[in-house]
Formats: sequence, structure tokens, C-alpha cells
Amino acid sequence: MKKTIKLFWFISLLAIIGLFMTACNNLVDPDDDDGNQKDFAIVNISQETDFDYLFLNKKDGSRIYYNIDEDTGLPTRLYIKPKKDSDVGATFLFKENGLPDKVITNGHVFLMGNFREYQYDMAIISPNGDVEYAYNIETDINWDANREAFELRQVTGTQS
Repeated sequence: MKKTIKLFWFISLLAIIGLFMTACNNLVDPDDDDGNQKDFAIVNISQETDFDYLFLNKKDGSRIYYNIDEDTGLPTRLYIKPKKDSDVGATFLFKENGLPDKVITNGHVFLMGNFREYQYDMAIISPNGDVEYAYNIETDINWDANREAFELRQVTGTQS
């Protein structure tokens, strides 16, 4: 269980990077003001794929594909591929209010819910069908305080 939770937190850290990029709500120019190449690019790929955007690390080829709800600016789906020539990756699915709902990676499914104060609950379904539950997982995030911001964004359609 501890190994699985460590894997979950590692993948979550990668997802936060992708979510930070979506919160900016701007496409990033791959060149800076001096014409120097940046080490990453964000590309609108909505015409060619089921995803809206691609965040590409030019140095190592890692990438993050993600979708954004146009009305709220919140993420709906995110796929992380940390190694260019590998099939390893993780899919994140989000609730309508932007909170994480499911993470699927390496045959494991993480289901998250009951977000309150500084805690949430999680179920982990392993590839062999075993289910483990973790209750009252503590975080540094006050979900109740952030819930108001999520709900405000849903109602008004404002984006950060």
C-alpha cells in the first residue's frame, strides 16, 4: 500500500505541473522576448486529437496532454507521459468542480472523494481486483476554502 501511495503522489506532482499551466489560461510562446528557444512548448492540438493542448518538454520529450472545460477553465482530463519512448503514463480525470476524481496508471485505479477541510478519502483498485481504502488522508490544502473558489469559477465561468 505504501509503495502504491508513493507512486500516486509522484504522479500527482507531475499533474500539478500540468494544472499550473492550464490555470495560466495562456498559450506559451516557445521563444522568449530575446528570441531564445524555451525548453518547452504548449500547443493547441484540439483539431487533430481528442485532447485540447499538449505541453511538451523539448529537452527530454516528456509530455502532458490535457483538456479544459471552456466555460469554467477547469481541467477535465489529463494524460502524463513522463518518458518519450515509453508506454508508461497516467490518466487523471477530474470532477466538474476541478477536483481530482480518478487516476489510472500501471493497471491501478485511484478513486478520490469526500474532500473536506484538510482531508480526503481514496480507494485503490489493483490490477488483480483487490481494493484498499485510505480514509482521512491529510493534505496541505484546505478543500473547504478552495471549494468556494471552484464553485465560483463554475457559476461565473471565470478563469484564473
